[in-house]
Amino acid sequence: MAIQFVVEDGTGLSNATSYTDLAFANQYIEDYVSDVTAWNAATDDQKKQALNRATTFLDLQYTPLQGYRILEAQSLNWPRNYVTDRDGYAVDSDVVPVRVKQATVEVANYIINGNEVFAQLDSEGKLKAETIRIDVITIQKQWTGSNVTASLKAKIDGYIAEFLSSGGSKVNAEVRRG
Repeated sequence: MAIQFVVEDGTGLSNATSYTDLAFANQYIEDYVSDVTAWNAATDDQKKQALNRATTFLDLQYTPLQGYRILEAQSLNWPRNYVTDRDGYAVDSDVVPVRVKQATVEVANYIINGNEVFAQLDSEGKLKAETIRIDVITIQKQWTGSNVTASLKAKIDGYIAEFLSSGGSKVNAEVRRG
């Protein structure tokens, strides 16, 4: 069975699986990645699967975003209405921003290089919270940190942070007094 690979085209596809296509990914890797050995050795299907998984990772890990998805039935978090970039300019609601595509390729390359983005955190992280209940025994642990390297996280944050909603609201608004 072939990998389902549908690139979001800015119309809010209900079956989209990736924020970027292979041509963009290959060009980005050539332009910005110093060690292209693993990427170049991967098949197109492996790259597509990595781009799909990277898209899912970004959708799950980088929320809440500014604004709203343009359609209720769209499969991915982008495209969106009411989003501004780091300079305050409106992001067109019929595009996936280039920085989101770049972050997708960075994560996909990390995956192609044999790394897992959805691995469970283990005791190597720092314990943030622990819940222990005696009656009907419940043990719950929460670890800080991430299962991606600090350098990858810094790159993704650099690309995506400007689109995150501050304070968890869906639309940012400025309130002034006086």
